[in-house]
This record gives sequence, C-alpha cells and structure tokens, in this order.
Amino acid sequence: MKKILALTLTLCLCLSLGVTALAADLPEGWTPADGARTGEDAPLLIAPNPNADEDETPEVVDVPLSSHYSATLYLDGEEVDTSAIPGAPTGYVPMRLLTELNGGTASWYPEDGESLFFFDETSIVVNFAEETVEIAFELQEGVKPYLDPAGYTFLPVSVLDTLETVSVNENLELDVNRYDITTSASDPDMKVVKSIMEAVELGARMKSSPAEMEEYMGIHQENFTSIIGYFPMMINADTIVIGEVAEGKMDAAKEDLEARKQTTIQGFEGYLPDPLEMAKNGQIVVAPDGTHIMLIISGDNDKAIELFNAAYPAEK
Repeated sequence: MKKILALTLTLCLCLSLGVTALAADLPEGWTPADGARTGEDAPLLIAPNPNADEDETPEVVDVPLSSHYSATLYLDGEEVDTSAIPGAPTGYVPMRLLTELNGGTASWYPEDGESLFFFDETSIVVNFAEETVEIAFELQEGVKPYLDPAGYTFLPVSVLDTLETVSVNENLELDVNRYDITTSASDPDMKVVKSIMEAVELGARMKSSPAEMEEYMGIHQENFTSIIGYFPMMINADTIVIGEVAEGKMDAAKEDLEARKQTTIQGFEGYLPDPLEMAKNGQIVVAPDGTHIMLIISGDNDKAIELFNAAYPAEK
C-alpha cells in the first residue's frame, strides 16, 4: 500500500505543479483538494483510506516539493539544460530528458506503475511497484529507481554505463557532481547514418549489431572494421548499411551487401509490389574515400548517395 500511495501522490503532484513530467491519470479515489495548498512548500492531496467506512473523511497528506537538480550533465559533449529538473539522490540522472535528447522515446504506463525508455536503441523498463529495472529484458540486480514527487524517473548514472553503446565518465576527481555521458550518436559514422535516415525519411527502425548482421543478414564482420545497419520491419523494404571496409575486403563486402539486397527482394516477391520495387532499386555504392560502402534501399536513393559521398570525400 505504501508503494501505491507514494506513486499516486507523485502523479497528483505532477498535475498540480503543471511541469513537464511522466504524467498519468490519477487512480480511482484520488482527488486534489480543490486545488488547496497548506503553504508554498507543499500541495494538499487527499488519499483514500482502504480501511475506512465510505462516509469517513479521507486522510490528508502533505507532499514536499522537490529541490532543484544539482548535478551537471553532458551528453555527447553538450551540456544538458537541467533548469526544469527537480532534485534527486546523488548519482542519479533524469531518464526522460536524456532519452529524448538522445532521440529516443519515453513512456509512462500508470496501470502498471512502469516507465519505458528507449535510450540509444536499448529498452529500459522501470517498475516502481516492484522497484526493479530491466535492460533489454534482463533484470538488473541491486539497481533501485527513484520517482520524484513531480513524476520524474531517475536512475543511477551507472546503469547507462552498462549499455553496450554508452560510456559514462563520473569525473570522480572533481569536487562537483558532473557526469559526461557518451552515446553512439557521437560516432561519426552514426551521425552520417542518422542524417541520411532523416533526409530520406527512411522507415528502417530495426538496428542490428555487427554480430546480429553476421548471424541473420549474412554480412560478415571480418569484411568490415566498423559497420552500422538499420533494417525494415515487415511491411517495408527500407534499409541502410554503412561500413568501413577492412583492407583487401572490398569485393567480399560488396558480395555481402548484394546478397542482403537480393534477400530483401525475395522477401517481397508475390507479397507487396511497392516495397518489392523499392528493393529492386536498391543501390550499393563506394564512397570517394575508397574505404566506406553503403547499401541503401529508400524512396530517395539519389539524396542518400549525395549525403554519403559528401560525408566521405576522397583524400586530398
């Protein structure tokens, strides 16, 4: 009951403060006390007493407002504006703010008491009813989330450091709390991929790791020093793969990408004519620098190739 009461109070306060938060409808039986406050420091909320008679006056609970967030955050080299973020325990970071700045999504499910984040392509599920955290569907032992009274979800910054594509510098040598968080968005090749995806409105949303591309896509890691790939989800053919080819492996890299293109074509034969035609028009190109290669299947291959060539010009 204490967990439910705490969660409900946080959601009520979120509405009364009028700040951006992981908002939700109040559970049945909860109502603000006609907007009344006991003072500037706390809103007045009415909490139902499950053991009371129906006509008994409900319990009145005061919930203190949060202080200001005190740590300094840097995300991919840029300082994060935390002026609207409330206080949190030392070592904790605001997940919605960081997730949205990273280009991911944040959702709140009041019926389950859960927050869901896709941070740097990885799912993070926070369950406040159970006080658990799951990363990519794996339960994290000993990790406790924090839900601010205003409705903000905070996690220990060390949680982000466990993600494969993220690193965290906690700057322990400094006298102030400063956390430098680096994600895959800081990778030059990822920036190119993201810029192309945005420019051509690419529908590919399934990002695969190099190991997954080798196992499921037939794109062998040994042919590349680095590679990034986004693939279609069932009803479209949109695909982008950009890799830096290993020395002496250009022909093998081309064969891998051509085989992937043919597999995509076969997947839509006799199925959906528009994605089939798009897949047939897919192109494999080598950048002017002679080391980067791209497979692009999109609605505007010419634009994608233009951006790709500009990103990897020939050496002067």
